[in-house]
Amino acid sequence: MPLTRRPFTADRLEPLLDVCARRPASPFSPDLRRRLLTRLVSGPDGVIELVDGDETVALAVAVDAVDSVADCAVLDMLAGRADAAPILDAAERFVARGPRRGLEVPLSSHTAHWRPVLDARGYRLAYTSYEMETPPQPAPPMPPLPGPTWRWITAEARHVEAYHRVVARAMGPVPGSFRGSLDDLRRRIAEGASEDLLLCGETIAGFANVGAPLPVAPDLGHVHQIGRDPDFRGRGLGPILLARALHRLAALGATRFALDVTASNTAALELYVRHGFAVVEQVPVYRRLLG
Repeated sequence: MPLTRRPFTADRLEPLLDVCARRPASPFSPDLRRRLLTRLVSGPDGVIELVDGDETVALAVAVDAVDSVADCAVLDMLAGRADAAPILDAAERFVARGPRRGLEVPLSSHTAHWRPVLDARGYRLAYTSYEMETPPQPAPPMPPLPGPTWRWITAEARHVEAYHRVVARAMGPVPGSFRGSLDDLRRRIAEGASEDLLLCGETIAGFANVGAPLPVAPDLGHVHQIGRDPDFRGRGLGPILLARALHRLAALGATRFALDVTASNTAALELYVRHGFAVVEQVPVYRRLLG
């Protein structure tokens, strides 16, 4: 019996989050999964749930309510496993109606078998992302800040607009980076997201945000994003930002650390290798322009 698609409605949110927790297809935190299903897609058709009878077999999202270098949506598998065609059909229809000019599809271990279908549909390799992890290790010593006017703070509502601008400036040129909307960041901070800002005087120079270890791997903490404003290039902020993130994760119980980085970002790769990270999976990302 072929799989069918179940439309996404608000009452499906909690059951789908439960499926993600039981049968995850990605290492996303519960908070990020909730945002992906509700705030990082521009409409309910961006949530793709395939069912066999009443059982969820696969769940994916076509994330288009974010900015990226290539102005493309990205297809993220959240739970289960399925053949490519029904998920791509739904995602391509959704993205073609929206603000993005194309769709990017990462080929993880859950979607590696999709490559022949992607080739046949005209997708081409855009870049490769590395998933990196450390063995069990303590967080590194905190490097000294560049000067007496520098300090760390936790982002608050009054910082949101400046913080959002700095993220755009820092991550804008990086292939594979995605930046949520100002409204999404404002809601995250209002909901209590703990995100660290590095200030020089009253100017945001850099940022670090992390995700608490998940129940399936309580010793593994994820660095979500670190970056610095281009105006502060050459100040040696990379080791400071990374150490801050790893200390935050260690305080949450992590003894191993994980992050993603684009293969072409050689400076970041060198930094991470120096701090004990090694590539555990290469994820090729395929792209097709639509419309």
